Amino acid sequence: MEKMVNSEATSRRSFLRYGAIGVGLSLVAPLVVACSSASQPAPTATSSGSSNASVSSAAPAATAAKPATTASASAATAVPAAQSGGTSAGPATVRLYTWTAAANLPSWKDAVAAFQKKYPSITVNLEYTPGNEYWDKLTVEYAGNTAPDVIYASPPDAERVATQGMVLDLSQLIKDNNFNLSDINPASQEGYQWGGKIWGICAWNDTRYTIYNKTLFKKAGLPDLPQKWDADFSLDTFIQYAQKLTNPSQQTWGYVFEDNLHAAHFSWLFGQYYWDSFEYPTKAVMDSPDGQQGFQFIQDMVYKYKIAPSVAANMGGSDAMFQTGKVGMVWGGFKSAAVIDKPIKDFEWDISTIPMGKKRVSNLSPNGFQIVSKTKVPDQAWKLVEFDTADQGNELMTRATSMPANRKIDFNKVSPLQPWQNQLLLDALNGGWPDTPHPNIKPEFWTIMTNEMEALMANTKSGADAAKAMAQQINAKFQPYVVPK
Repeated sequence: MEKMVNSEATSRRSFLRYGAIGVGLSLVAPLVVACSSASQPAPTATSSGSSNASVSSAAPAATAAKPATTASASAATAVPAAQSGGTSAGPATVRLYTWTAAANLPSWKDAVAAFQKKYPSITVNLEYTPGNEYWDKLTVEYAGNTAPDVIYASPPDAERVATQGMVLDLSQLIKDNNFNLSDINPASQEGYQWGGKIWGICAWNDTRYTIYNKTLFKKAGLPDLPQKWDADFSLDTFIQYAQKLTNPSQQTWGYVFEDNLHAAHFSWLFGQYYWDSFEYPTKAVMDSPDGQQGFQFIQDMVYKYKIAPSVAANMGGSDAMFQTGKVGMVWGGFKSAAVIDKPIKDFEWDISTIPMGKKRVSNLSPNGFQIVSKTKVPDQAWKLVEFDTADQGNELMTRATSMPANRKIDFNKVSPLQPWQNQLLLDALNGGWPDTPHPNIKPEFWTIMTNEMEALMANTKSGADAAKAMAQQINAKFQPYVVPK
């Protein structure tokens, strides 16, 4: 589970800050392209120049403008598909650009070393820029013809840079290199392809499941939660357990939300997705009766059942609060159990399924790699993407990053969790729903949802009113569609 830019919530919040500047980029970029000469990869090639050094050289981060939040699909269709020489990949330097958590960098460096051992003629410069500066720097470097070759992106960002023409359609490279795209979890890959083109390859996917304090459960006289995803654990049982675990005098809570947008996923347990379609969404439908009921349940957790603090009162986040030993249950991602909660010694904890409402469905959070459209080394860049999505690189980075999206990677081999825990997470992925399945889901939609969730959590709007306000405001902005029908 990545917590910074791969968190779709973080990415969404940052998009709008640079909207006006991004529009300026859309005007500047064509001029830059027109003034620059297009060069084909030579037998010995080097990627675009950069003032940035590799991670091992402590690369500085630049601060600059962010791309526009939305763009016409014509920009994407104008990007030529990558021309590939098949499986050949001569000497070159490939720049790999990431925002992953600093704690993950050792495993990324291990993957780079393994890649260079397999392909000794290709040098990889791993460049790290944290947080929002990642996209700022990419924007400036792309406009100045000094962009990296391979970038790391979650679907909201991947879709945005693709529709702006900043990345390659990988279809030809996939064909020429006999890459089996069907090995990638289809639901996770969906956010990287549309309109018959493939704009990236999903490397990892995450989901949510329950992490619970077994010591608090025992003190409250509650049984351990089940070890299977499809086990008997209902919303009614969840409420009953959470009420027994909550003790205001001891500042103990039955449940703590991760943040407002993850809290909104509770509405899915009532059977209603946010959008009318995964393949080509055209409107928001969270205002259906089931959706309204779902959002009301979220509010009831705080004010009716009194089992959770509002997100505004959530001190330090769900992971930090869980580690205090005063929280019975939270929802977490792969890294919560694999890394973040591992050091806990003061109490016993474990993982389980999420409660069953009308449906039991978790969210799907993918991350993957794209090749920048101005790269001069597409074949060598592809070799790196392939290695990091379907080979040893994926295995090495999975240990600190998330769950492999490639189903040929043995999760039990790379995960530090127990086999039954791995299976529970894999079962959670099956049928998981992505927040952003298509570029038609515009970044500003999440600002609307965040604002309405804040009103819901503050008890100034009912679940029905918040759901209706979300749908009404979002549907007023859905057209024109980012990708025309």
